Amino acid sequence: MICIEKEQIEEIISKIKKPLEQYLWIQKEIFKRDVSTDREFQKKFNGFYRVRRNSDWQKDFYQLMELNKNKNVIFGDVLDDMYKRTERMEASFVSKLVATINPSMPIIDKIVFHNLGLVLPSTGIKNRNSIIKEKYQVLISELSGFLKTENGKYLVEQFCVGYPEAKISKIKMLDFILWQLRN
Repeated sequence: MICIEKEQIEEIISKIKKPLEQYLWIQKEIFKRDVSTDREFQKKFNGFYRVRRNSDWQKDFYQLMELNKNKNVIFGDVLDDMYKRTERMEASFVSKLVATINPSMPIIDKIVFHNLGLVLPSTGIKNRNSIIKEKYQVLISELSGFLKTENGKYLVEQFCVGYPEAKISKIKMLDFILWQLRN
């Protein structure tokens, strides 16, 4: 269950101008460029989302992003495709890819997961792929549920007041706040 107080919301909203600008640039540029080859896009995405993988992995990742950017992406399908390409179960990065294409989808992030009391299954766990997909559905449910609460509505209201030019999803507004909550 998400527990964010109004004071926390106000404090965090005042601190996210720079990351919000970086995010808005990524969202504006993804559909204008061939992200599989555009190094400027890749560098900014890597910086914002802290991508620290080798060039072969990045090539597969950005090809997958380009391939899916004009489709109705489904987290589980992209997770499976990324695994086939890299033999790595990349839940966090796949969620970032999906959420970049469809901003109403949430991101799996260890800070966000920690704040929700969620944990991804370790490597080697039986049915790891299925468990990750289930956790993603829990994440969607938790975030959507919070946005219906009084504090969730307050968060959206304050975000819109603080950044009226930022036309982003409510899920992304919440994601920005949760990402800044470092306990």
